[in-house]
Amino acid sequence: MRNIAVSLLALCGLAAAATGARYFFATEFMPYHAAVAGRTWAQIDPGTQTIISGMLKVIGAGFLGGGVSLLCFIYPAAKGERWPAVGAVLVGASVWGPTLYVTALLRQASPGAETPMAPSVLILLLIVVAAVLLWRGNSPPAPGES
Repeated sequence: MRNIAVSLLALCGLAAAATGARYFFATEFMPYHAAVAGRTWAQIDPGTQTIISGMLKVIGAGFLGGGVSLLCFIYPAAKGERWPAVGAVLVGASVWGPTLYVTALLRQASPGAETPMAPSVLILLLIVVAAVLLWRGNSPPAPGES
């Protein structure tokens, strides 16, 4: 149980870090942003492009920070500690909860926009599964058990 949980944490941490890199190094907004805006990147004025580029870097840094946080939980989780289960849920909820909210909001504003709702739901769900497995797998033995 613990090995599965640790593997899920690693997967989610790497996925979040990769997402962070994608947004941080993006040279223009994502295709679903263009669909919601009803404009291509080239149709956006340079000042607004600068603002959006800065926001993409901040978003990327947030995903990267969330991913690194999840990866930092791997060692104590593998050693049998329970607290990383709580930490993983808090990090997952604080990073992927707002992400899911915004992707749903953008999809509502532009139903044709292919916002990344499914990956957001999947990562959040995997973090919760990992946390439950960690909590149960790293629980102290009951009295009388060894």
